[in-house]
Amino acid sequence: MRHALFIILAGSLVLTSCTGFGRTSPDTSLTNGADDQQALIARVNPTITKGLSRPEKDVLADAESRALNFAQAGDPVRWVGDNSKTKGEIRAQATFRVGGNTCRKFSHVVTTDGETRRGSATACRQGDDSWQLIT
Repeated sequence: MRHALFIILAGSLVLTSCTGFGRTSPDTSLTNGADDQQALIARVNPTITKGLSRPEKDVLADAESRALNFAQAGDPVRWVGDNSKTKGEIRAQATFRVGGNTCRKFSHVVTTDGETRRGSATACRQGDDSWQLIT
């Protein structure tokens, strides 16, 4: 009985983690741990998230994580904020290797109330599948 319950719960978790994949733009969903972390771009360019609400920052972080983990090189991952005046896109470039780690350059374009801000950075995937900025 315990084994059957475990299989049902594990299957539910797998299916839940797949929701949102394969959607078309605007793309705001990703379950790869971005919910509780600040977007990488905000660490190197804090002004890029100026004027964004907390939920919008979370959506931006989710989109950034999806771009780094899943997007084809150059394809935009778009997101939309609380209103149509807040939106953005992230483009990750082709992967390359540094010291055995997979790395990607990526760029952001964020528009809030008609003001557009841009930023770019490079990050490498770590052993725990998180991304760390490199300089």
